[in-house]
Amino acid sequence: MCGICGIISKKANLSARTLFQMNSLQRHRGPDDEGYFFIGKEELILGGKDTPYSAFKSSFPYAPQKSIEEYKDFSFSIGIANRRLSIIDLSEKGHQPMCDKDKTIWISHNGEIYNYKEIRYLLEKKGYEFISNTDTEVIIYAYKEFGIDFLNKLNGMWGFVIYDKLKNKIILARDRFGIKPLYFYYNEDLFIFASEIKSIIGGKFFNVKVNEEIVDIYLKNGFINYNYETFFKGIEQVLPGHFLEFDIHNFKYKTIKYYNIPIETSCRYSEEESTYILKNLLIDSIKLRLISDVPVGTCLSGGIDSSTIVCIIDKLLKGKKSKFPNGKIQKTFSARYYNLEYDEGKYIESVINFADIDANFIYPTEEQFKNEIEDLIWYQEEPFSNTSVYAQWCVFKIAKENGVSVVLDGQGSDELLAGYTGYKYPFLAELLRQFKIITYFKEIYCLKQRGDSVERCIRKSIRDFIPEEFLHIWLKIIKPGKIFQPIDKNIQDKLLKYLYRDFTNNLLVFLKYEDRNSMAHSVESRLPFMDYRIVNFLFSLPSTFKFKNGYSKWILRESVKGLIPEEVRLRRDKIGFLTPENTWFKIGMKNFIDKIFTSESFFSRKYFNAEFINKIWKLYLENKINKSDLIWRYLNLELWLRKFID
Repeated sequence: MCGICGIISKKANLSARTLFQMNSLQRHRGPDDEGYFFIGKEELILGGKDTPYSAFKSSFPYAPQKSIEEYKDFSFSIGIANRRLSIIDLSEKGHQPMCDKDKTIWISHNGEIYNYKEIRYLLEKKGYEFISNTDTEVIIYAYKEFGIDFLNKLNGMWGFVIYDKLKNKIILARDRFGIKPLYFYYNEDLFIFASEIKSIIGGKFFNVKVNEEIVDIYLKNGFINYNYETFFKGIEQVLPGHFLEFDIHNFKYKTIKYYNIPIETSCRYSEEESTYILKNLLIDSIKLRLISDVPVGTCLSGGIDSSTIVCIIDKLLKGKKSKFPNGKIQKTFSARYYNLEYDEGKYIESVINFADIDANFIYPTEEQFKNEIEDLIWYQEEPFSNTSVYAQWCVFKIAKENGVSVVLDGQGSDELLAGYTGYKYPFLAELLRQFKIITYFKEIYCLKQRGDSVERCIRKSIRDFIPEEFLHIWLKIIKPGKIFQPIDKNIQDKLLKYLYRDFTNNLLVFLKYEDRNSMAHSVESRLPFMDYRIVNFLFSLPSTFKFKNGYSKWILRESVKGLIPEEVRLRRDKIGFLTPENTWFKIGMKNFIDKIFTSESFFSRKYFNAEFINKIWKLYLENKINKSDLIWRYLNLELWLRKFID
């Protein structure tokens, strides 16, 4: 895992100091090494203070010749940089930017390619020779052999830049689902890119301005990261499943989509066969994500997703079918609370008793949150919807404190397997669409046993038959300013429509949180459920495989029968990464929020009415309204403006 950045200028008048500053702002993404490649009057390959001394003494073609400390005034037109978190091949041969032996293809790579050994084997059979044991070098020669189509051969997560010197072009590529970030800024004189926004604005090439439309939507609805725009005007993200091709000669770029989730109209497998397939895909996905030359751990929330990962790893270890990196026992990391309403300790303890693990806990408090809130906002870079982000921040924090640099997490499962409560309504609607009336009322009965209202289930399931155009108009009337996220009209299955929308839109927000929280602590987060083979397979299954007898994630529950504790496998409630923010805001953080909401800067903002917000705050403190999410959005925006704009 790394951080990448770079600049292409029409004129060779940029100072190497600017790229150095950009790269330094991403040091947390890769504290183990730094590297630079410049083209000016000459080509320079440079290292820095964090570059291993042995790299400077090496003879491989991308070995740094000198330190950037000696060349900060060097003028260049093309510059590419990298910060490295060493995970695979810890030697100096993993240094980046990396090139082929002819120095015609250069790459700076952030991410992991889990099937790189398989691709390397194919390339070696074709005569390619490798210097390192890294996945990054495999990308170089896969590109040389297969062209840009090689992206569809990769299984992993990535955000990388390739500089093709012979074709005089730059390629930015992002993984299928947007697990790893990649941003860029473009004007008629400059093209700038980086793993993080702070790196782009850190070069100080332009005046940083607020994207007011994005801010307005955030304040009204809490929505973020739902399209290519960011909170910073002019800075965009390369979308998931896309690559950007920049023609250096013409100084123009185009973006191309290389991946679509293949939606199948009919399932080829029975429920029993599908259960078996999913189980084996999960095991293989987890085994691939254990590949590492540094210690690996797991997040454990007590939910079925993280428990599945922990227990499968435990089974692999006991069966001696997988080597666990740097340790005989699996370390797990969990956020806990003394307030039992938010604590999943009961289920975490079930996993602890079921598997051989070294469980580590952290108990986030409002005092800790208050002390770390500015750091959290700095690393997240853009305002976020609620304080649950902090719980995840704390989990990665204790992972790093325990010497773990790679963590497996269960992100993505809810959007693939209908894990959220609201998915039951489109599922019921799908049963109606298929005229499965008996099953429809059977499922409503099962939901009623859980306390759901029969009237609500019927009403909300019928709602999903309203044509999309009318629903759009209705939502605009009852919730002015609300973003309407369109559902793919080519998908007939009612539940699948919503899963597809949320997986390709809403999940991006959680992936962003995951990346920033993990990398803030120099930890790589790996997501087994986001293996493209699992994603493709689960989107080929009918709704009845995902929701059954009142249970969401039905096929997953069946797949892990006997692998995880029954108490966890059959739990119906869902907590996730929550924080007791109501208590925090009204007690431990009251004075802190008071001070911000009554500050001169808060009252000077043109984005909101400060007097109105203070009235809301007063009603909230008096328990007359419950608007902690709204309170947080204004608090977060004010702190973000102070950190990045003022």
